[in-house]
Amino acid sequence: MAATKTSKRFQNRRNQIMNSAKTAHCKVVNFADELIEGTVATGTKYQKVAAKAIRKSEPLIEKQIDIVFDSLEMFTEQFQNNSKRLQKLLGITKAVDNTTMKINQTVKMVSEKLEDGFEDASKTLKSTFNQGKAKSDKLAKSVKVEGKKAVKTTRKKVKAATSKKTSSRAKATKK
Repeated sequence: MAATKTSKRFQNRRNQIMNSAKTAHCKVVNFADELIEGTVATGTKYQKVAAKAIRKSEPLIEKQIDIVFDSLEMFTEQFQNNSKRLQKLLGITKAVDNTTMKINQTVKMVSEKLEDGFEDASKTLKSTFNQGKAKSDKLAKSVKVEGKKAVKTTRKKVKAATSKKTSSRAKATKK
């Protein structure tokens, strides 16, 4: 009788441990699934924030470039007006005209290069953003798929392991 009580206690404890292990495993699997979904959702939010930041920064860059060009134009106008006055005072009209011509050519060349550089930078930013977004979308999808596969295989293994143990217990109790 003592042996049957001990074996029943042992069996009860074993069942409790198995149930606790099943519960813990299910919680871990659910947590992993939620973690994967949360990671994908967070990545999507970061992509949206980055896209918004790039979109909102473009008008600011354009305004700054416009301010620089306006300042350069005002500077050249003031320089030309003041140089004419100074030329008359000092009698150096030809030398100042040559210098003014060189400065105007330099300003035009610099402004053209700046405009080209801005267009190139804008194109590069857009293409880099699009490439990054495409790669992160692809990575997010693959992580989600792999995570779901891992969860499914783990669940199958748990079911298989618990069904084997249940069937072996049923055979043991029949004997």
